[in-house]
Amino acid sequence: SVPNPGDQPTPQKPSTVKVPATQHEPDTTTRT
Repeated sequence: SVPNPGDQPTPQKPSTVKVPATQHEPDTTTRT
């Protein structure tokens, strides 16, 4: 059976945590 999203709560992490503060400014460069 497919695991329901409600069963396993996914921790909402901000995008700032994924990208370092240094690369947070040039978001266009990192996304590309």
